[in-house]
Amino acid sequence: MSGKRVPSHVDIAFQARPGGMFLNCCSVNGPRGLGMISEWGVMRDAEGLTVNFYGPLRAEVALADGTPVVIEESTAYPVGETVRLKINPQAARQFTLSLRSRRGRQRPRPC
Repeated sequence: MSGKRVPSHVDIAFQARPGGMFLNCCSVNGPRGLGMISEWGVMRDAEGLTVNFYGPLRAEVALADGTPVVIEESTAYPVGETVRLKINPQAARQFTLSLRSRRGRQRPRPC
């Protein structure tokens, strides 16, 4: 926090593997979050679905009873405040759709 920038392969060299000074836990785990969006972007529980990721998205998920649901999301968030969701269940079902907010999880709303 002092404003001094030090390359990670120098600052945390103790984490580097022999012969791979640029390969440490930060360099390999930093991009890992992008790959994990598919695991937490839309999640399912017994009551329904929770949308955690706000960004351009098309997710094909299933409700607890196996009913397929396609979720399409269009937004420029966080640049803009508007997030548009299109929810298309393959068959008519009542389920809870929970949305992540900047203040934490919103109260679930039945669909």
